[in-house]
Amino acid sequence: MTVKRTPNSLSIASVLFLLLLATGAQAEKLKLVCNVDIETNYSTGNTTKGKEKIQVDIELVKNQMFISTNGVDIGFSMSTTQTDSDTEKMNSSDADMFELSINRGAKPESEVERSEYVKIDRNSGILFYRYIGKLTKTATGSCTKLDQKKRMF
Repeated sequence: MTVKRTPNSLSIASVLFLLLLATGAQAEKLKLVCNVDIETNYSTGNTTKGKEKIQVDIELVKNQMFISTNGVDIGFSMSTTQTDSDTEKMNSSDADMFELSINRGAKPESEVERSEYVKIDRNSGILFYRYIGKLTKTATGSCTKLDQKKRMF
C-alpha cells in the first residue's frame, strides 16, 4: 500500500503549523536587570534609604500582564488578573511603557488599604514603583534587558 501526499494534506499541515506559531507569538517574556534606589517611609516618621539590583520579569500572555521582581527589599508581584482583594485595577500600558496600578482593600486583620503602582518606560528603561500601605515604599532606577543567551559555561 502506498501513501500519497495530496495538496490538501500539505495545506492542512501548513495551517496547523501557522496556528501553532500564532498561538506562541501571543506570549512575550522580558527579563530586566534594574539598579534601583529605595526609600521606605514608616508610620513612625522614620525613613530608610537603600540601593538594590533587582531582576524584573514581565510576561504578556494574550490580554494578561504579569510583572514580578526578586528583590530583597523591593520584591513585588503584580498582574492584570483580578483577585478577590483587588478593589481597582488599571492597566495603562502601551507600546512605549508598562504601567499597572492596583488598589486592594484592607485585610481582616486590620491592615489598611494598600495600593501599588509600577511604570517602566520601554524606550529609556526608567522604572518607578510605589507601594502604599502600613508604610510607603518607593523605588526608582534604570533597567537594561537581560541577555538570556549569554552563558557562563
